[in-house]
Amino acid sequence: MLLSWLKSHSTPMAILYAALRALTMHENRPCTIKIRGYSPLSLNLTNLGIVKNPHFSGSLHYEVPANYADGDFQIFLAEDMHLIERVGLLQALSRGKFRGLAKTRSLHAPELTIASSRTLLLELDGEIHQADHAEFTILPKTLQVCS
Repeated sequence: MLLSWLKSHSTPMAILYAALRALTMHENRPCTIKIRGYSPLSLNLTNLGIVKNPHFSGSLHYEVPANYADGDFQIFLAEDMHLIERVGLLQALSRGKFRGLAKTRSLHAPELTIASSRTLLLELDGEIHQADHAEFTILPKTLQVCS
């Protein structure tokens, strides 16, 4: 398999290949997202980032600083994007840009619930999980992080 070969020869090329493959094969998912402090959202989800640390997958990152003590997640929603818009999103994230892009929203909250009638793929600390419902909650003072 090409991805296995790339992983053993060039991590950046393996990440690029995986990203391009995901971009072309991606299907938006209809879902409902409930975020504490906001009205429920029904949308055609392209991507959802729920983070404390803005860095993920190689050089991709959001423009917010890490804030481990505020009790909230940073939430980044991209919705109803077609292929060219998804490529633009990936390019923007490689430069640490997200806010202000068309079809995106940035929020913060201590908890979030997502539900879909179709299976969602969740990447959690590098591992892929499948679910049709997920809840994310901050557990205050549970884990200390050194940076």
